[in-house]
Amino acid sequence: RLGLAPGAPSRGAAGVFDDVARRLTSRGWVDASAAAALAFLVLLSTGAVLLLAAKLQAPSFGAGASPLDVFTAVVILGLGSIRVPVHLGDLVFTLLPLGAATAIAVGVVWATRTSFRRAQVPPPSARDGLKVGALFALMCWLFALVFRFRDPPTVAHAGAIGALLLGGLWGSLFGALGVATLATSPAAVVAKGMAWLGARSRTLREGVQTGGVMLGLSTLMAAAALLLWIIVGLARGAQPRSFDAGDALSALIYLLAFVPNVVVAILSLAVGAPIEVGAQVTFGG
Repeated sequence: RLGLAPGAPSRGAAGVFDDVARRLTSRGWVDASAAAALAFLVLLSTGAVLLLAAKLQAPSFGAGASPLDVFTAVVILGLGSIRVPVHLGDLVFTLLPLGAATAIAVGVVWATRTSFRRAQVPPPSARDGLKVGALFALMCWLFALVFRFRDPPTVAHAGAIGALLLGGLWGSLFGALGVATLATSPAAVVAKGMAWLGARSRTLREGVQTGGVMLGLSTLMAAAALLLWIIVGLARGAQPRSFDAGDALSALIYLLAFVPNVVVAILSLAVGAPIEVGAQVTFGG
């Protein structure tokens, strides 16, 4: 029989778990897991805010729903905010509220910057941002599979494959951005990129700067046109007679979620792009 040498420390299950935890920590997986979990909480919070807006707009919406049903709706709306296809019976549709999507992107960057240590040795790299994306994608995929409305008449869910792919894209892209801005500010990263462009082509750098100024001014003008349109509509009494504080808060949430979409549409129309009115839907069966 083989036995431990006298005086040799015994290694039980606790020692094995300690070794595994040490290896995961040294390779960045623990920090990446914390970042992915925080980022997913931001996604769920976005879905909860959108659900709150729907409830404020129609108080009878979801009457009698259980807490599980409410959480399922939050998951579907949160995943739908990053353009994951939403299945409603045989109807499949996608939506990208740029305001809500931007909030989730900022949340991923914040979660990554919060979870990773700046003084870590070796310092975090873009590979750690990809780890955040991989874990975030797994969370999106798992929640899309588990939390679904399966019983008629309401059969709805977020597509699991879309959640996996788009969650991975969203988490990896902005996770890497969060890691890149650990030691410096986002503005410094942009300045460094512009310096890199200038070192290779002065004309290219000046073109990017000019395009950025033009885009910024055009966005401000489009936002001003949208604000003027809203003011004129309110002055002419466009709101319904039953418009109350709940409707106002709901409208504000929708405005924050979709105002970038409207601004982009105004910009597109201003440069002569065609505007497509109506929805593109896919039916199956």
